[in-house]
Amino acid sequence: MILSGAAHDSGDAATARTELARAAHAIDYHEHAVATYALLRTALDSWNPPAADPSQPWCKQNPDRCMSATRDEVASISIASVVAMQYFSPQAQCLPKALPPADASLRADCIAIYRQIVERDRSYFAQTYALATLVRLTSEDADGASWRERYRRFVWTRSRWQALVAADESKAEPSFAEFFRTMLEADELPAMQAMLFVRGVATDPPADWMPDKDYERSLIQTGHVPTRH
Repeated sequence: MILSGAAHDSGDAATARTELARAAHAIDYHEHAVATYALLRTALDSWNPPAADPSQPWCKQNPDRCMSATRDEVASISIASVVAMQYFSPQAQCLPKALPPADASLRADCIAIYRQIVERDRSYFAQTYALATLVRLTSEDADGASWRERYRRFVWTRSRWQALVAADESKAEPSFAEFFRTMLEADELPAMQAMLFVRGVATDPPADWMPDKDYERSLIQTGHVPTRH
């Protein structure tokens, strides 16, 4: 995928298409984020994060949240910045001008790529971007409704988990430690779901639940992004 994206960015359309097709027909997908996270987290065990600087503008605006980052947070952000470009690499070909490609074979390859990511990569970023992309690519297909529902359920899980994290800035609760252990064993989405279960939060959304953000609501209801996007 990265080779395809690089070729597209350099103006080599033929190579970009060839590499995209190769990615679509790959028998497996590995982004190695969890294994890399484990190595990075181990390396950070002997590192003491610097203290937060109250003089920084963000700290002045949010004094109650001005605190040193944890080792887990530093590792997570570092990994996210590296692996996220894998999910974005095919976007220029798969959603040209923010719309599914007119070429049926290209669209089929794009769907195959993002379906593989969704099924094989249970990380926060992969589920966020791959599911949203699949919703857009399949908006007119027979299975479009099932992808929209899957995306709705993921957005619910993500929003409930984010609420738990925001409610405990200290990250000191035992369930947070359990979250990171589960993440290393099973990836982020299962860890998020397990944390909701432990805290007594429903892991499935009510049948009529919809997110507040226009972007997410539009994807779930129509399979398309709002006009201004």
